[in-house]
Amino acid sequence: MSVNAEDPVAAMRADVKSAPALTHSLAFRREYVRSYIESSSGAPLLLIQAPPGHGKTTVLSFFAAQEGSSVRWIGLEPSDASLDALVASFVSAIYGWPIPAPGPVPDVREAAKWIVGAIQELAVTSIILDNYENVAESEGANSLIEAIAEKLPAYIRLVVGSEIAPPFLKRARLRQAIVELDASDLRFDADDVARYIREVHNYDVSDEAASSIARRSGGCATVINLVGQLCHDLPRYLRIDFEALPLGPTEEHMTLLLREVLARSGQPPARAARELLRGEIGSPGGTTPSDALLELLSDRHCLVHRHATDPVSLVPHKLLRRMAERL
Repeated sequence: MSVNAEDPVAAMRADVKSAPALTHSLAFRREYVRSYIESSSGAPLLLIQAPPGHGKTTVLSFFAAQEGSSVRWIGLEPSDASLDALVASFVSAIYGWPIPAPGPVPDVREAAKWIVGAIQELAVTSIILDNYENVAESEGANSLIEAIAEKLPAYIRLVVGSEIAPPFLKRARLRQAIVELDASDLRFDADDVARYIREVHNYDVSDEAASSIARRSGGCATVINLVGQLCHDLPRYLRIDFEALPLGPTEEHMTLLLREVLARSGQPPARAARELLRGEIGSPGGTTPSDALLELLSDRHCLVHRHATDPVSLVPHKLLRRMAERL
């Protein structure tokens, strides 16, 4: 099996799909999640599974930062569902420059052997596969993940972020080859809410209010984030009536909160909706209104992730696109 790599010097900007999400100063790192992930290093597969908006990519960004240069990232797209495309995405991420898909469809085990060889050659410790739901129905993709996991040396991992349970999960459980975090592990409890709003957003929320926010939001990270945006650096004499806020863990409730966040940031929601629906990927210093709005939201760590390209890419969360249609 062979491929021809494009000249890495000719690639003036790294592909965003192979660029890790960057940590943010306003992101809240929960030590128990970090400890759990660290304790799972003996299993070849780590699955973080939860619905959209529960903070999977943020958790993965912390993991990528901790692993440093030995980690690789693949933001999976529907086009990766074919085996040859997924193999190319793996190898492009491992080597750090675009590699075209091999001509004939590769044998799964041969492809896995080749990928594991590349992992060992470059001393890669982890490969993060974000948005696995985009390929979860692909038999070829699932077979490749299983084949790679079987061949990985000890303490090298595939870290999978997915909205849905991948088909390889049951077999991996039977082999005791996987460690899992789900929505219940990612939900914010009352203590998390209190610390997040007090320490990150510098607002003195009461314990009673924090408990109410955690209960009514279902601990959903996106809802908690939007509440934090409304509290951010408010003077102490301005108090928020949290009971009056729409804190349910639905996209409708999130949209109402986002509308309030935008309005308080001087962004008319209707105009912001138009710009968000136009914007796909922006970069700091961009000149369009879409770029400026994405940068504003990125600076606030509000539904926009920064990815480590040069220059940094701003990637809207899929929820942001859907919520923009409701604004």
